[in-house]
Amino acid sequence: VNTLLPDRRPIWPVLARLRAQWRELQGERAEVVSVPHARGATTGLFQMPPQAAGRVPALLGLHQLAGDHDDFALTLAPFRAAGFATLTIDLPAHGANFSGPRLQPDDELVALAALETLAGRPEVDPDRLGVIGGSLGAFFALRTAAAAPGAGVRLKACVAYASPFDIGLGIPDAVPGIRENFAWVVGARTYAETLALGRPFHLRTGLQRITCPLLLVHGQQDHICDFTAPYEIARRVTAPLTIVPLPGVDHEAAVPSAPHLAGPGIAWLKAHL
Repeated sequence: VNTLLPDRRPIWPVLARLRAQWRELQGERAEVVSVPHARGATTGLFQMPPQAAGRVPALLGLHQLAGDHDDFALTLAPFRAAGFATLTIDLPAHGANFSGPRLQPDDELVALAALETLAGRPEVDPDRLGVIGGSLGAFFALRTAAAAPGAGVRLKACVAYASPFDIGLGIPDAVPGIRENFAWVVGARTYAETLALGRPFHLRTGLQRITCPLLLVHGQQDHICDFTAPYEIARRVTAPLTIVPLPGVDHEAAVPSAPHLAGPGIAWLKAHL
């Protein structure tokens, strides 16, 4: 059921309690983390892999449009089972930041701050950090990987599931719900404002600054982020790049919790992180 973001305010506390109960039933340990950054602070959830020993590789997880740190933490359960710690955070205008500052096209600065927080954890190997995202989160994972070298952040791998290439360009053809939710998170009051504020949300520049290995996983039948996106990204990336097309898969690849979706990312990360 498509519930638009403005209507979700009373739903989120209920979902948060249900997710906490689910983690308790699963025996998962989780720690709520506050991440300060240049525009304020965001909330995250740090989780270790089961039966972890010593310092472990870790992933910063960035959720999809209209998601939050809590649901993406559930999404990344297979990655923790494979041995990776995870820190999932709320992007601006999502989750605990629902009523805060609106999303901006350079909000990878939030992710960079979260990577610094992750690197400082005593349980985490700071030389084995990766970033992973789905859809909007994949967009910012790529922007984070591009900004990391200049910011002095050590990033060893980037995984982008179902990434868009040019969000603003896709707004006129967006399916119902996507356009409205994007307008909410960027603070647009009209369709014209949505187009104007969406225009800078693209990957046409900057990808050549990525230096870490990069994995793109994309459904060939994706009707929200067209399968042409990996090709446009590949044209601009000079770092080592792997593309995994998923035949018959739509935009559900943005939430890689099922084995056939998580599998390619886990296998690749084990080889690169």
